[in-house]
Amino acid sequence: AAVVKHAGAAHPERADASAQQALSAQALWDFECRIRRTDGDIRWIQGCGQPRVDSSGRRLLVGVVIDISERKRADIRLQDSEKRFRLLFEHLPIPYQSLDIQGHWLDANQQMADLLGFASPADMLGGDFGDFWALECDGFHARFDEFKRTHNVEGELQLVRRDGRKISVLIAGRIQRDLDGRFERTHCILVDITERHDFETRISELNIALDEKLSQLKAANAAKTQFLAHMSHELRTPLNSIMGFAQILEMDRISPEQREMLQAINQASADLLHMINDLLDLTTIEAGGLVLQTESFQLETLLGQLESLLRTQAAS
Repeated sequence: AAVVKHAGAAHPERADASAQQALSAQALWDFECRIRRTDGDIRWIQGCGQPRVDSSGRRLLVGVVIDISERKRADIRLQDSEKRFRLLFEHLPIPYQSLDIQGHWLDANQQMADLLGFASPADMLGGDFGDFWALECDGFHARFDEFKRTHNVEGELQLVRRDGRKISVLIAGRIQRDLDGRFERTHCILVDITERHDFETRISELNIALDEKLSQLKAANAAKTQFLAHMSHELRTPLNSIMGFAQILEMDRISPEQREMLQAINQASADLLHMINDLLDLTTIEAGGLVLQTESFQLETLLGQLESLLRTQAAS
């Protein structure tokens, strides 16, 4: 204690009390403190000793004083690094967790607690992460054993929160090992993709429903085409009868006025036949087999045909 005092201990009374206690109890003495050297440099020392009694009966502490400044500085750097890491993962905007070799939580941040429905990370420590895996996922322990073999993990999985709600997450993790390669802990981050997963599921369901609707529309269109084809053929039969009887009547002796009406009937029947042919063309168009043709026509003849069709209505 006198050596420590002489060296300028930061707390000489503590060093003295520690030495006196070791002497009184005849126990080992182990003490650390800071000292100021004669050149002003601050150093850390560790005193270790054992009580002894000399030939004259004086009680002494016999031991060594070691300069541990480098070790202390390394400890301080490590503590600072741990503080920075703690601040980093506590304020990380995404969930973070650390697991032991059995898959139990060693550490987690508040975002991870919020993800699974815990009030705070302290409520999670020691718990089994595998208890929160959804049943449709592969067994946790099998996946975790694979993680320990490959040293990293990336992928999507389903979790069940404490309130029973299922969530989808992306997980990425690495394993931390010591200098001898032994497992120490995992470091994992997770991203909640539940909304995106639900959206993709909804899109998939809508696509399936759309495919079903398209199939129904195609079936309805095919039925319509078949109906038009049948109706076109059915209409031809009575129309041909009308045109045939009109032509027979034209062979008889009839007045000019009657002949003109028969010609109008023939023309109307021909136009109706043309529309029926258009219906057949429509089915050909839908089948992709229509071929367009360019043909010349007499405008005066076309107008005459329109006149014969509309004359009776115009006169009435």
